[in-house]
Amino acid sequence: TTCTAVQVSLLSCASTALPECLREHARDEKVLISALKEQGLEIQWTEWGSDSELEKSQITPIVLIRSTWDYSDSLEKKNQFISWLKALDSSRTKLLNNVGIIEWNSDKKYLIELEQAGIPIVPTLLIEKGQLIPNIRTIANEWNTDTVIIKPAVGASARGLTKHTINFSDSSSTENIENDIISVSNDDGAALLQPFLPSILKGEISIICINNKPLGGILKVPKSGDFRVQEEWGGKNIVLELNNDMILSANKVLN
Repeated sequence: TTCTAVQVSLLSCASTALPECLREHARDEKVLISALKEQGLEIQWTEWGSDSELEKSQITPIVLIRSTWDYSDSLEKKNQFISWLKALDSSRTKLLNNVGIIEWNSDKKYLIELEQAGIPIVPTLLIEKGQLIPNIRTIANEWNTDTVIIKPAVGASARGLTKHTINFSDSSSTENIENDIISVSNDDGAALLQPFLPSILKGEISIICINNKPLGGILKVPKSGDFRVQEEWGGKNIVLELNNDMILSANKVLN
């Protein structure tokens, strides 16, 4: 029996949209491509954004999102990305994951939804554009911290993330924090305020799940003297074997 090749589009972004340190990694997919070709699949790379690339992707049965990393550069870029994916989502083409999941995952407001569903999260205050900013010192006291993090609701790779230490003896020490929240929420639609957790210095765990099953983990560790775990800031990734606590935690989120 002859196996008919089925084309798969691997979706990326234009290399010029990425920092130079990431460009060589964007299409470094030797293992994936080898595995797909072993299944008799024909592969092509496409870049999101243009009408011509949309047409190129739409004629393939499957579009698999890979290195579309520039979508998080701004709220406007994220909205353009989602609109492009919705135009792609046709009866002929299956997008993995589907556009509803991608849209939900592209905005960190999902943390609030997870918390409402009973999932433990880092304490998070969501401040929408134009919303009155609460008393930062009161919030920090409730969190039992003097150090807070501000980040945009749409973002990745620590874009727009800032860390602030509060001087509780100085009533004006939160002015910079308030100004930063206003700036981020104006630019990105919403800002997240969170306590800084020193445990991040030991690393952050990502659990990889396929078909609702936790399969493996990565410990992302920041470089010495930093708290950002991303590789472009000097962080490193360490493969983890999942223990029972990790599996239970992942299953709770999946459910």
